[in-house]
Amino acid sequence: MAKQGDNDYTKGLAFVVEGSTERVFYHEYLQWCCSNKPGTAIEQLPNKDFVIRVKDGDILIRFNVKGSVSSVPNALNWVRNTCLSTDTPWTVVLCYDTDGDTSLNLDTRAWRRFRQDLTKMGLPVIDLAADADIEDVMLVDIEGVRRFLGLGPDVEPRGRKGKAKLKSLYKAVDVTRPYKSGERARNLIHSLSFDVIEERAPIGIKALRQAAFGAD
Repeated sequence: MAKQGDNDYTKGLAFVVEGSTERVFYHEYLQWCCSNKPGTAIEQLPNKDFVIRVKDGDILIRFNVKGSVSSVPNALNWVRNTCLSTDTPWTVVLCYDTDGDTSLNLDTRAWRRFRQDLTKMGLPVIDLAADADIEDVMLVDIEGVRRFLGLGPDVEPRGRKGKAKLKSLYKAVDVTRPYKSGERARNLIHSLSFDVIEERAPIGIKALRQAAFGAD
């Protein structure tokens, strides 16, 4: 049953994210989008959802953090209850990483079944799958990461995946300084240039801005 007020929005974005770092990253991205579009702002509601205030009508934002990529397909019931219980037109945004495992691609195995179920429900989907970690997407703005940490341009990250690379950069500042993911990564994420990330990232992140605000 729809919560009071759920039908008062012009559109909704339902995020299924693998972990809390993805939630923080995409929330910061939406905030950046709002800061670049006059007359818009993002606010948190008492129930922890978010709303983007737009002159043409408000956009409801919901996040479902699954904790691991293997449990993401189990979000189908949440998507059904979130999106089909209201008259609001919803788009489902899938945010996860494959860790290089092609079996987790949306075209195979459980992901294919999940995508097929979403299609049967008539819901448009934005796929934002990183080949490794969300930290790899953050490191697309390597200059911004170095600037945040106070590192020189000659300091290169070490490691195979983004999280290991970020840890190596933090340790280059202080061997006892750990990189912390999730909400504790917000200051770093906030400092990044999303202009650079939109241009260089190996995921179609700009499709999210277009879904919320329309084509430029």
